[in-house]
Amino acid sequence: MANFGTINTATALKTAIVAEGAHTSNAATYVSGTGTAGTANTAMTVKTQTLAANTLTQLGDRVRIRVYFFAAGAAPITAAGKVGPAGSEVTCCDVTHTGGTASGLVETWMHYIDNTHANIIEQEVGALGAITAINVAGFTWNASQNVIVTQSATAANYITVYGIFVDVFPKAV
Repeated sequence: MANFGTINTATALKTAIVAEGAHTSNAATYVSGTGTAGTANTAMTVKTQTLAANTLTQLGDRVRIRVYFFAAGAAPITAAGKVGPAGSEVTCCDVTHTGGTASGLVETWMHYIDNTHANIIEQEVGALGAITAINVAGFTWNASQNVIVTQSATAANYITVYGIFVDVFPKAV
């Protein structure tokens, strides 16, 4: 266990914890009791959050993004998570929700490779997803980037996003 010395503020504690490689919840996290709803029969961005510059900076740094949503109708609808510079975000996870009016979850892990690349590990319920890939280009880790959740165009269905949980796991110094 590290010796944190005298820590008298929450900021100092967080700095010490990050220096040891522990994970922290990121400011891009979104949680709502009422959610942000899409529109039926419309392919659209439902929610956008901003991931700060230099969230990942070195090999060994990684981020986990979990998206919790509720589908309003019974028709299959796809929810996707994307990360990257505005207008050119990389799809990092998606799931087609086919269970009727119920909640859904999709998750991605991104492992820093260099300033513009990451390994993507997409986790769907019970298995790795098809978007899982090695050394994916399209990120700009030293600049702020979007974390967005989209939905497909599905008649009589839309999603409501209740949570985008962004957890950062920095490499220990």
